[in-house]
Amino acid sequence: MRIRILPKGAAWYEFAPGVRVKVAPLTRRRIRELVTAHPDDPEGFARAMADEAVLEWEGLVDETGAPLEPTPENKAAVIDNPLIGPWLEPLARGAVSVPEDEEKN
Repeated sequence: MRIRILPKGAAWYEFAPGVRVKVAPLTRRRIRELVTAHPDDPEGFARAMADEAVLEWEGLVDETGAPLEPTPENKAAVIDNPLIGPWLEPLARGAVSVPEDEEKN
C-alpha cells in the first residue's frame, strides 16, 4: 500500500535548483472526465492534465532566454519535453488528486 499526504490547494514542486512548478490538485471525478475525453490518446490526456493542473512555473525560459509563460501551448511543450515531462506528468496525473469526499466541500 502506498500512503501519501495530499496537499490542500496548489503546491510548488522543485524540479531543479531555480526551476519549480505550481500544481493544483484535481478531483478524481475531473481526472475521470479527462480520461473519458481522451480514451485512446495518452498524449492528449497528458496535455489536458498539464493544462489543468499546472498553474504556473518559475525558471523555465524559451530559446532566447525570455521567461516562458504557462500558456496551454507552452504547457504542452513542457509535458512533451523528454527531460521535464516524465517528472511533471505523474504530479499532474494523480499524485496530488483530491479525494472524492473533498469535492463537495
